[in-house]
Amino acid sequence: MTDYNSLAELLSPASIDSFVTQHFSTRPLYVKGHPDRFAGLFDRADFDRIASTGRVRVRCLFRDDQERIIRETGERPTITLAPDDIPSARSSGATVFITGLQREHGPVAKVTAMLKQSLGFTGTVRATAWNSAARAGIAPHFDAGASFIFQVEGRKVWRLSKRPALPFPRTCGLQMSDGEVVFEAPAGASAAIEPWEEHPEPFDEKDAIEVVLEPGDLLYVPFGTWHGTRADDDGPSLSVNVHLEPIDVGELLFGALRAKLRERPSWRGTFAAECGADMPPTVLQWFRARLAELPAELEALSKSTEMLERAWKMRVAEFEGRSPRPTGDVNAVRRVRLSSERPVTAAIETDDGTARSVTFWCGSDEIVFDEPELLDAASRLARRESVEAEELTREAVAVLLERGLVEGC
Repeated sequence: MTDYNSLAELLSPASIDSFVTQHFSTRPLYVKGHPDRFAGLFDRADFDRIASTGRVRVRCLFRDDQERIIRETGERPTITLAPDDIPSARSSGATVFITGLQREHGPVAKVTAMLKQSLGFTGTVRATAWNSAARAGIAPHFDAGASFIFQVEGRKVWRLSKRPALPFPRTCGLQMSDGEVVFEAPAGASAAIEPWEEHPEPFDEKDAIEVVLEPGDLLYVPFGTWHGTRADDDGPSLSVNVHLEPIDVGELLFGALRAKLRERPSWRGTFAAECGADMPPTVLQWFRARLAELPAELEALSKSTEMLERAWKMRVAEFEGRSPRPTGDVNAVRRVRLSSERPVTAAIETDDGTARSVTFWCGSDEIVFDEPELLDAASRLARRESVEAEELTREAVAVLLERGLVEGC
């Protein structure tokens, strides 16, 4: 039996509302499960099969000597493995992990897509499989993202801070034995840290939460929360971790604002001026004129439900998941529903309560239904109901299947 196909099932007995308000950005959540709760999600055979394909990146790290390497390089000490190197890494006491798991394994893709859709998450969501040898693990650190940990085999001890060291950090922070926090430089950044990042709350072992994860257990670790791990003495541990990597609100809203500003020629163009030691008055005037236009555009954007909904739902629909599967014989598909392996978002535009168009987003695809005879079926599909293929036409169903927006049911 599985009970992880919806967010409500996964979090139970905690409610979605309590998770969002009390845990999502502030406190870890531990949910005790029965041993076979995650049966069918992922196992050691899946790990070995996917690791052997050569399509995924397989790496390992050793808990011992992590501090020296971090101080010398500023990075976590990971080693890229060829498939043939995995057994020796395991026998040497390493933690071996596979990234991009949501692109390779259907059940994991479904859980990853479900979490992104159910949380309306605008950032990147990825899945990683972690296979730790007995007593192996990771030294205390915090990540920029949050994680859902699905313990599928073995036992692992987690020690966590009760609250984030830093609200929504940009990168990973690692605590040294002397209490110093070393940051990994964010991708593309010119400096490792900014002033607001300089004083994260240190990890206090005496005030930490200890959780022992067993098969079927779920743990949620919020953004920027200290955590360290160690597999049980008796054997290896295997978990699937779904990572939520946020984008800041500025990136989300500036994208919508930029689209609105492009309607103005002055915002599509530029200027020419000699660049010397002084600021030319014409350039200063040009910048100030553009800034003076912003308040009116910001007010217009705040009143445009359509543009804000579009900005949000397009981001939620972005997903680094499995490519759409071959459609086979489209004529054999009787009913369809929105894909369970990819987040699919939708918006219904109405006029006096009557649907005028239905828009679907999935990955980089945007598909609009505005034919009157298809609006009823498209609206029901947008509300996550299954519909008869004939109601959408075979041609439309073929496109939706090919692009991964729907699946037969």
